[in-house]
Amino acid sequence: MGPLDSAPDSQENIQDDPVSGDRAMNRRRFLFPIGFLLFSLGISVLLSTVSRAAPSPDALLPSDTAEVHFRVMGAKELARLVDGSRETVVTVEAGRELTVYLVPDREAVLSGVILKDFFGVAGVTLAISGDGVNWREIVSERKVTAGKNEISFDPVSARMVKLTMKAGKEAVSVAEVAFLFPEQGTVDVKDVRFEDISEHSATVRWRTTLPEKTSLLYGLSTVELTTTSTPQADFSTEHHVTLTGLYPGTEYFVWILAGGRSHGKSVEEPYTFRTAGDPYPIPTNIRVSTGIGTAVISFGTNVEATGKVLLEDVRTGQVREWETEKGREHSVAIGNLRPRSFYRYTLKVRDRRGRTTTYPPGKFRTRSFNIARGAPVIGSFRQLLPDQMTEDTRPALKRITDGRYDYFRGMATSGDLTDTYQWVQVDLGRTQEIESVETIWRGNAYPTNFALMVSENGKDWSYPGFSLNAFAGLSERSERGDPLLRLEVPVGGKKVRFVKIFIPKGRNYYTRSPSWRFVQLSEIEVNGVWKGTELEARGGGEEEEGN
Repeated sequence: MGPLDSAPDSQENIQDDPVSGDRAMNRRRFLFPIGFLLFSLGISVLLSTVSRAAPSPDALLPSDTAEVHFRVMGAKELARLVDGSRETVVTVEAGRELTVYLVPDREAVLSGVILKDFFGVAGVTLAISGDGVNWREIVSERKVTAGKNEISFDPVSARMVKLTMKAGKEAVSVAEVAFLFPEQGTVDVKDVRFEDISEHSATVRWRTTLPEKTSLLYGLSTVELTTTSTPQADFSTEHHVTLTGLYPGTEYFVWILAGGRSHGKSVEEPYTFRTAGDPYPIPTNIRVSTGIGTAVISFGTNVEATGKVLLEDVRTGQVREWETEKGREHSVAIGNLRPRSFYRYTLKVRDRRGRTTTYPPGKFRTRSFNIARGAPVIGSFRQLLPDQMTEDTRPALKRITDGRYDYFRGMATSGDLTDTYQWVQVDLGRTQEIESVETIWRGNAYPTNFALMVSENGKDWSYPGFSLNAFAGLSERSERGDPLLRLEVPVGGKKVRFVKIFIPKGRNYYTRSPSWRFVQLSEIEVNGVWKGTELEARGGGEEEEGN
């Protein structure tokens, strides 16, 4: 059987869901214990969240029927408890105890735990946490046997679970840990009220038809929203939240999140309220369109006002500013920016009465000057797994410079690395100065030892990168959710026409499945030295919502 014959052949298996892909990568990251203090600190950082602008309220809610997946933090062997296989077993020696930390892929509501294929007698303790530091014990040394291996409890929400199994006089074993979830009834929101409205604050109160943990989205429009949790830490039918830091005389839009969906006056219409006082000037409908070396920042204001845009180069700290004329529509065109660079912008608006509002900073990144897009490719990455050809029958090599990252249409598969070396070469068409080369690999099948080579003539090669490991790159997701690793290698302005990747024969790779003997390359991007002008960079901009 060849290396490709043993690969999964269904879309469900080959396009890894975020959990299965991440689990394989994260097991490698946590091979060695780092002490309880650092462990707790790392979990706190992992579980922290930041309010951000949202495209729609429902985008923040998981599906009611979406499966919750757990991963194990700590020793690699403990991952057997959530690997879906009853053939792998974890054993607790007689008189000893074992503590397992499990993290769901999102905050989960739990109503019980099951120890599958459990043998022996043990005392089980279960605690839950929202931050990895403060724990609440739900079950205390509950006796579990092979005939009674299920523990139920009142529904609780958790972002981390600590499960401790204490063996008695004999050793115990368990193949799999699974959780129970409460049945989902239909939750409706009733009696929404806005009280104690002032110029800068308001209190929102509402009821739910079933006990529920809810949250609220509010903002100046239906797309510029901030999420806030209610003070009620657990399930309740009475809910309230006080919003502060509001603008005077301004209308706010509100969605209430409960029961896995958003609630408003209707399916498409949010609740609204207006603060007291005269309206301050506020930027609205912020848009940023980026080019390779340029950006255009556009915004409106709720009243006639003058505007000011302050732009900070994140790398150098240099600040530039532009002013706009009095009106309700404002736009600033910015040139002389670096490609692939981050910039932070701040908007200030001032009305005729001299009142000024400073909008929270936003950030954008200029486009890459990728000179390898569409360039011809040769090499041994000629394989396509059967389901990769269902949507796109293009040859594998053409996918390496097509600008697509997803598994089904944008990846090429190598040959058998245990049989011979693998390579791929891009021809830029002519000699050009380049700053760096970026390789984007599938996060479940990537090389751990490869070389990056460049040449002007295709005969004399230099090595900007040697003994490279794709695992050292940045973790990303494709547009369809595939886990990716992006590794950038500086070249320093060298004149180059040919770019080559070389992977020596042998076990110089990592794959999620032990039977795979190939790696998968999504893209090679070559970042040229940008010498364009503002006018040249105006074309083909990419637009994104502000902030």
